[in-house]
Amino acid sequence: DARAAAHLGVPLAKSGDTEAAAAAFGRAEQRGSSDGPAQLGDLLYRSGDHAGAEAAWRRADAMGNRDAAYNLGRLLSRTGNLDAAETALRRAGARGHPAAPQELALVLSARGHQRAAAHTFLHRAGA
Repeated sequence: DARAAAHLGVPLAKSGDTEAAAAAFGRAEQRGSSDGPAQLGDLLYRSGDHAGAEAAWRRADAMGNRDAAYNLGRLLSRTGNLDAAETALRRAGARGHPAAPQELALVLSARGHQRAAAHTFLHRAGA
C-alpha cells in the first residue's frame, strides 16, 4: 500500500541509504500517498537540496499533506517569498498543523501586518 511504501523509506533514510529511501518515497507518491513526496522533501532538505525539497513539498501540499504545506511555508519564508509562505502556512493551518498559526503570525508580522499577526497569536492561544 502507498503509506507502507512511504514508511519503508524512513529507516532507509535514517541508515544513510538516501538513494533507496528516495526510491521508496517515489513509489509511495506513485501509489497516491502524499507522505511519499513529503518525506522526500524532508530528506532533500536535510541533504541541502532546498530546490528539490521545495518541489517535493509542493507536490505533497497539492495532495493535501499538512506537514508539507507547513515545511513549504517555512522554506518560502526563509527565502523571502512571504506571499507564498503565507498562503502555504494558511493551508497548513486549515489542515490542522499545530505549529502553522505561530509561523503564520511571524510571516504576517514580517510583512507588516501587525494586527493580523496579533490576532493569529491570540486566536491560537484561545483568547
